[in-house]
Amino acid sequence: MNKDLWWLTGSLGLRGLALGVYVVLWPLYVEQLGGGPVALGLLASVGALVSALVLIPGGWLADRLDRRRLAIWASMAAVPAPLAYALAPSWPWLLVGMALFHAAQLGRPAVQAMIADEASPDHLAAWYGVVMS
Repeated sequence: MNKDLWWLTGSLGLRGLALGVYVVLWPLYVEQLGGGPVALGLLASVGALVSALVLIPGGWLADRLDRRRLAIWASMAAVPAPLAYALAPSWPWLLVGMALFHAAQLGRPAVQAMIADEASPDHLAAWYGVVMS
């Protein structure tokens, strides 16, 4: 596995650890801001919708632009999300952060294409599993 794949593995691993914290704390935070089960469902739905909307253009861009730069720049969309969450006076304001966080999925096809480009063809599925896990 080359250096780029190790960097991808490490960065996606850190992202996964951070998401593990969100899974536990997110419902409590939404509740603290006045939201309930419907708010949690709406927030999750907005995140899924934004992800779905950016994945197709993300694939198109990954075929036309430098994939590494696309992945880095797309991930920058998620950087202000925690600030938006922290400054939210009530749960509807979390929708802004949720949209920003999931807009970073624009770079997901580029990441997946980099794995396909960089991994050994004989072990592509194994390396894809390692990096994405």
